[in-house]
Amino acid sequence: GPSVTTDYNPIGGNNNTSPATITIYGGTYTADADANRTPGSIEKLDSVIYAPYNGTLTIYGGTFDSTSGKVSHALSLPYSTVNLTVNVYGGNFESAGSNIYYGAVSGSTDGRKLTISGGYFTSNPSDYLASGKVAVVSDKDGYAYMVDTAVADNVKVVAGDTTVTEINTDSLTGTAKQDAETANDM
Repeated sequence: GPSVTTDYNPIGGNNNTSPATITIYGGTYTADADANRTPGSIEKLDSVIYAPYNGTLTIYGGTFDSTSGKVSHALSLPYSTVNLTVNVYGGNFESAGSNIYYGAVSGSTDGRKLTISGGYFTSNPSDYLASGKVAVVSDKDGYAYMVDTAVADNVKVVAGDTTVTEINTDSLTGTAKQDAETANDM
């Protein structure tokens, strides 16, 4: 995939020239924010992806790095007055600040819809997760969180399924075996 490094947004749009449709399948995108700028002076712009427009943004993969900036974000959704749908299915999101900049709501409505179904993050993405998804401890170095399917007591949760399957304890040992046997007895 492509590799793009800029002082500001390697991926972006303009809210005066909407609508836009951006789909990202991979690549490496780095916002190497200007170190001479006053921290937070233009926080909404200090991001890898700047999405102030009407339209859609879909991310299937890629690395979005804004770790060198003073107040950096991987994704900026600055304006509530736009109609923007963002779906994140995967990717690696690294930033010096929170991964997501979500600007304040202006007026009574918020036209932004951010849904995260997958990916690795250096800050907690829980506020934006799709139904049935959870942020858990990452299995990848350098990322604190990863998005996974919600599970309870080693049983995957399936919407609408009320069948409870007993946990097979044959391969378990110690407290894991005790916990599973206790759950089976309930």
